[in-house]
Amino acid sequence: MNESISVIIISYNCKLYVEDCIKSIIFTCYENIPEIIVVDNNSSDGTVEYISELYPDINILANKKNLGYATAINKGVNKSTGEY
Repeated sequence: MNESISVIIISYNCKLYVEDCIKSIIFTCYENIPEIIVVDNNSSDGTVEYISELYPDINILANKKNLGYATAINKGVNKSTGEY
């Protein structure tokens, strides 16, 4: 993993789009995969469980309610370890 870059994905009821996004990141950066953090805004479509099962190494933050984009992205940034 390339720990100098963190990619933060905010999700809300879009598990397949999140999966596609993660696949794209991994495919594009296959030699230097960045830290990936998914912040889920209380999805009801099983996003957290689905992504956790497919990508156990990805950090997922599951909010208990929809906090909106700004709060969710800040939560992801606070959890990230990347320089960028």
